[in-house]
Amino acid sequence: MSISEIVYAAWHMAHEVANAWPPEGRKVEFKSFRGANHFPHWYQTEYTLSLLSEIL
Repeated sequence: MSISEIVYAAWHMAHEVANAWPPEGRKVEFKSFRGANHFPHWYQTEYTLSLLSEIL
């Protein structure tokens, strides 16, 4: 996957949630993880744990 495909997929998902998600459906919230790479748990441990603790 290229970066443009990932950006488009994220945009499309956010658009679908905003426009077609049922009101009684589960809440969906998008979070940005700037600077993340393949190993965010290794290079940004505290921030990764903070994000995970919010969603679990």
